[in-house]
Amino acid sequence: MNKLLIIVLLLLGQSAFGIWDRVGSMTVPISCGYFFDGQNGLIGSGYFGNGGNFISSDQIKIWRTSNGGNTWIPCGVPSMEGRVTSIFMKDALVGYASIFSRSDAVWKTTDGGKLWQDITYTNLATHSCVYATSKSLITTSWSQSNIGSQTSGGFSVDDGFTFSHVFDNDYGEVNLNGVDFTDDNNGIVSPGPSGDIFNPSPRYTYYTNDGGLTWNRGALLNESWGIYAVKGSNTFITIPEDNAGANPKNRNLYYTTNLGITWAQGSSLPINTQVTGHIAGKGNIIYVQNYRNSGATGLFRSDNLGTTWKNVGGPSNERDTRFVVTGCKGEVVFAFDNAGGIWR
Repeated sequence: MNKLLIIVLLLLGQSAFGIWDRVGSMTVPISCGYFFDGQNGLIGSGYFGNGGNFISSDQIKIWRTSNGGNTWIPCGVPSMEGRVTSIFMKDALVGYASIFSRSDAVWKTTDGGKLWQDITYTNLATHSCVYATSKSLITTSWSQSNIGSQTSGGFSVDDGFTFSHVFDNDYGEVNLNGVDFTDDNNGIVSPGPSGDIFNPSPRYTYYTNDGGLTWNRGALLNESWGIYAVKGSNTFITIPEDNAGANPKNRNLYYTTNLGITWAQGSSLPINTQVTGHIAGKGNIIYVQNYRNSGATGLFRSDNLGTTWKNVGGPSNERDTRFVVTGCKGEVVFAFDNAGGIWR
């Protein structure tokens, strides 16, 4: 083959799919992660079942790295079965993890993730996501039929000892998914599934402008796995599932500049496939990952908050796979697959 043609093909391959290194391989699926920078971070394990149900008796684990994922050190965690659904570090020392299990919990660390303790005082629901401002600790949740009262997360001002369940009961919003803040005051919670996978209906988003102490209903949206806040702005981005029933293709981006009081449809990803709905980014750069190996595989990147997209390769995995972005311009991307792989 002509040498020039080989060079052209190599350049085309790199520009279309990028270069990914597998920097870790665990014996359990990796469900989420949080990185302080390109070198220091945490990952949590978890098993996935039909409908997101807990299916394994293996113990939950959290690991930490200080060299960009080349080596991983196990953290001290409570003995519990299930999965870690999110990790959020409030600062270099204090952080929280939401746990999906038969004994659902919120964990806390005060030493940067080396040791974790269960701070759950009332088992109310399965925890989807956790976030902490200087004023409150916020969790989103899915309710369970064996709990009694329907609850969907809320906020705590006493570090999880009690929660004010501000999202539940009155309007039937018993399932909520993501939470993110643009700063210490302004945040949005995204809706979870409606309960009928064959005829899903929109649910309300919720917003706060005082660090999570009070919440108001925003506009209706279909189920959204994640919400992404553009830091230092009024812009939030999400990719809700459409109303296609049991097998939706959620590829349309929605955005709000008024805390979710109104939402507008932005661009659609240039693929006819399903994406995970989890969004990560830094500044104007955002990433989404497609679902399994359908259509164009890999990670999609936009340098203009979703106006245009390009395929930058990477692993393509299960729906609940999280990925994180670190670096001042979002140059370092970590992705986790449900086979235990850690990619950078």
